[in-house]
Amino acid sequence: MALNPDIRNYINKYFFSIAVLALFTSYASATSFTNTTSFDWNGTVNAVSIKTTVTDTGANYLWQYAISNNGFTPGINIFDLAIDPANPALNNSFAYGQSNGWATNGVDVGVLAEWDLTAAPGITTGNQLTFSFYTAPMGWSADDVVGLCSTGCSVSNFTTNDMIAFGADGPYIPDPNIPGTLVVSTPEPNSLLLLLAAGLVVFTLWRRGTA
Repeated sequence: MALNPDIRNYINKYFFSIAVLALFTSYASATSFTNTTSFDWNGTVNAVSIKTTVTDTGANYLWQYAISNNGFTPGINIFDLAIDPANPALNNSFAYGQSNGWATNGVDVGVLAEWDLTAAPGITTGNQLTFSFYTAPMGWSADDVVGLCSTGCSVSNFTTNDMIAFGADGPYIPDPNIPGTLVVSTPEPNSLLLLLAAGLVVFTLWRRGTA
């Protein structure tokens, strides 16, 4: 039995609204910015990789660093970023987020953003941890100053056997000297599939409404 035209139009409009909402939600929830950097160590290619994700939460920026130990056999127990949490240019906006139980007041506190675990094993080969913090909206630049290392090392006794220096291609960190306007990047694969599906529904319902 055919539906009453008024009911059919109502249903079409309802699902059209849902599809449009899904379409825009999928786009708006896409990651604001992602970048992955990899570092070699003692002949091991891609011994450590760090995926940086910057997300606009609406009130501030969430900076996440997913560290994967792919072959740094000493283990990762210290992770430093060249950010002074007390820097006035950050407008007192710096706040640690995810720390996984690691201390955030290590040997370089006040000069660097730091996570350290004094007891082994830290991030062992084949494992990953994510660390994060929040700041006010601002731009970013590559961290070319510090790095990460194993148990017992510090900036005063770095050696090539127990540390990885970021060099010129370090992970991106907040830079208060650069305007903080994020441009939404290409959606992640799952978001992109949802976006395409919602677009197909919108097109189908539009065609039905004009038939």
